[in-house]
Amino acid sequence: MLDCHVCVQRCIRAVLAPRGTSSPALLQHTYRPLPASLQKYPPWRQHRGLATTGRGATAIAEDTEDVPRRRKTYSRDRGASPTPQENIKDPQRKDTKGGHLSRRNLEESLKYLKDPLKLADHVRFAIRDGKVEQATELVRAASKEMACTVSWNHLIAQEMGRGGINAALKLYNEMKKRGQTPDAYTFTLLLRGLAMWIEYPSALSKALSIYYSMFAPQSSVKPSLIHTNAVLKVCARGNDMDSVWAISAKLPEGGPGSPDSITWTTILDCIRENAITGKISDASAEDSARLREKAIMDGRRIWDDILGRWRKGNLWIDERLVCSMGQLLLIGRRPKDWDDVLSLVEQTMNIPRLVPRLGTSARPQIPVPQQEIFSPADQEGVSLLTHEHSTSASASASAQDGEEDNQFAPVKPTHRPKHPGQKSASQSLTYAVPGHRTLTTILTAANKMRSKQIGQAYWDLLTDRTTHGLRPDSPNVHAYLRLLRISRSSADSLTVLNDIAADPATAHLLAGKSFNLAMSACVRDKNNPNVFETATSILNLMYEKFPTDPDLAALVSYLDLAVSSDNPKIIQEALRRLSLEVVNVKSRLAYGRDVSMWRKGRHIDDLSKAKAEQLSGELVRKMVGAMDRLMNRGEIRREEYGRLTRERGKLAAFITRYGGGVDRERAEKAVLKKKIGRFGGEVHGKTDDVVRE
Repeated sequence: MLDCHVCVQRCIRAVLAPRGTSSPALLQHTYRPLPASLQKYPPWRQHRGLATTGRGATAIAEDTEDVPRRRKTYSRDRGASPTPQENIKDPQRKDTKGGHLSRRNLEESLKYLKDPLKLADHVRFAIRDGKVEQATELVRAASKEMACTVSWNHLIAQEMGRGGINAALKLYNEMKKRGQTPDAYTFTLLLRGLAMWIEYPSALSKALSIYYSMFAPQSSVKPSLIHTNAVLKVCARGNDMDSVWAISAKLPEGGPGSPDSITWTTILDCIRENAITGKISDASAEDSARLREKAIMDGRRIWDDILGRWRKGNLWIDERLVCSMGQLLLIGRRPKDWDDVLSLVEQTMNIPRLVPRLGTSARPQIPVPQQEIFSPADQEGVSLLTHEHSTSASASASAQDGEEDNQFAPVKPTHRPKHPGQKSASQSLTYAVPGHRTLTTILTAANKMRSKQIGQAYWDLLTDRTTHGLRPDSPNVHAYLRLLRISRSSADSLTVLNDIAADPATAHLLAGKSFNLAMSACVRDKNNPNVFETATSILNLMYEKFPTDPDLAALVSYLDLAVSSDNPKIIQEALRRLSLEVVNVKSRLAYGRDVSMWRKGRHIDDLSKAKAEQLSGELVRKMVGAMDRLMNRGEIRREEYGRLTRERGKLAAFITRYGGGVDRERAEKAVLKKKIGRFGGEVHGKTDDVVRE
C-alpha cells in the first residue's frame, strides 16, 4: 500500500501531529526527510518534484539543516519552466551520454555485477551501444574486486576492430598492471588484430614481441598452434620471410602444436608474396625469374613434407592449401610448372586429368607465343611469360624433371585395419573438396598455357550438376572470360553472359567488368565477319542489366571495334547507339551517379570518379575522331553533314569543359590515400598507373 516514501512520511506526520493544530508546515507540500535507516531508496534516487522550498511553501530550517543536498531541485509550478534551486555540483559526477561515470554510479552498478560473466555481458552490450568509455571505467573499477579478463578482452577486441592499435596495446598493458592475467584469447586478439592492420608502422615488431613473450618462464599462457598461425600471418603480410622460417623451425614434428593445413597455407602464401613483391625494385628480368624459380623449388620441398604427413593420416588437406600450392606454381616461367597444377588437382582432389601430361608423346609441348602485348589491366596479375630461359635455368630444370614428374603423382588411399564394432575399414587420407578457388586456379593455369580446351573441359566438369555441381562465382566468371578473350572466342563469351543472365541464381554475378572482358574478346576477334553483331548483342545485354550506368570501358571497346572494321555503315551504327549514352555521361559527370547504386554497395570515391572522367573523355574524343573520319573521307551522305557537324560541336564543347580526361592530381591523391590508410605512415610507391581495371 505505502510503497512511496512520501506517502509514508505523510501518514507519520498525520499521526504525530497534535489535534487542532494548523501549522502551515503540516498543511503544505513540505516534508521532512526520514532517517537513513527508514529510507527505502537512497537520497539520490528520491523524487525531484517534491522540493523543500517553493512558491507558497515555507521551509523548515531545523528540518533541513543537516540534510546534504547533492542534486538540483526544481519547482513544481505548472506552466513555468523548471529553475534550479541550488547550484551545488558534485565534483565526482560527469554524467554525459557515452561519457564518464561518477564513482557513486560505478559502485551502484557493481553491486549487481558480482559475477564476471554478467559483467562481461554488460560490457559487451555497452560497447554495442557505443558507451565505450563507461564500459572501460566499469571494468577498471571491477578489476579491484574480481578477475574480469573476458571484459578486458571485449575492450581490446573493440579497439582492434576499429584499427586502434595503440589503444588496444595500452589496454593490454593496463590490464596487466591492474592484476588481471591475460588468457590465450587475449594474445589471439592482439596477433590477429596486428595481422589485420599490418599497415601500422610497428605492427610486425610488436607482434613478434608479444609472441616471444609467451615463451618466458613467468608467462601464464604458453603459445599454441593458434598463436603460431596468427603470428605467421603477421609475418606473411609484413613480408618478413626470415621470421617465418625462424618460427616454423621451432614447431614440433608431431603431436600438439605440430603444423596443420592453416600453417602450411600461410607459409606457402608468404613464399609466393615474397617472390612477387619482395624483390629488389631495380632488379633485372633474369634476377626476378631466378627469385621466382627459387620460391617454386622451396614450395616443392615443402609439398614433399606435406604429402608425407598426408599419406600417414597426420594432416588434413583442404582446398585452400591445395590452391596455395597451385598459385605458387603459377608464378613461374616454365610451362611444366603450369601443367603441374592439373596434376596437383588430380593428386589431392581425385579429379582425373582431362588432358595428357605435358612432355608425353600425346602432348609434347605447349604452343605459347614468345611475346604478346597486353595491358596490365587485362592480365590482372597474370604475368606475361616467355619460353626464353638462361642456360643455367634450363640445365637445372632438366636435372629436376625426373623428380618433379613423380612429385604430383596420384595418391591412392590405403584402408586401415577394421576395428571391432566398425562396419567398414576407414581410409588413411581424405581428398580435398573442389570449390571456387580450385576452378579459378585451373582457369588461370589454362590462361597461361593459352589452352581454351583445358579451361572449357574443367569448366564443364566442375559446373555440371551431375558431377560436382559447383555454382561459379564472380572471380570464376571473370577468369573464364579472360581465357575466352585470349582465344578470341567472342561468340563463346556472349554465350557465357547469356547463360549467367538467364539463371536467376547467377544473374547478380554480372558486372560492368564482365561486359568489358567480353567486349575486349570481340576486339581481339575483329577479323571475324560476324563479330560486330556479337558485340551489339553484348551491348544490348549490358543496357538491359545496367540501363543508367553501363561500363564506359566496354563502350570504348565497342567504338574501337567499329572503327577497325573500315565499314562506314558499322561506324555510323556505333555512333548512333553511343550518341544516346553521351547524354548520360554528361549527367553523371555534372550531377554524379545514381544514388540507388550506392545502396547496392558500389561506393563512389575520388579514384572511381577520376576513372569515369578519363574514360568519358576517351570515349568522346574517339567519337569526334570517328565523325571526322566519315566527313573527311566523304563516307556519308551530303544531307547528313549538318547534323553530324552539330553533334561534333557539342562533343568538342564537352571535351573543352571537362578537359577530356582525368584530374591527375586528384587521382594520385586518392591512390596515396588508399595506400597510406588511417595510420598516416609514409608510403613510397608509383602512381603512374592510376587508371587500371
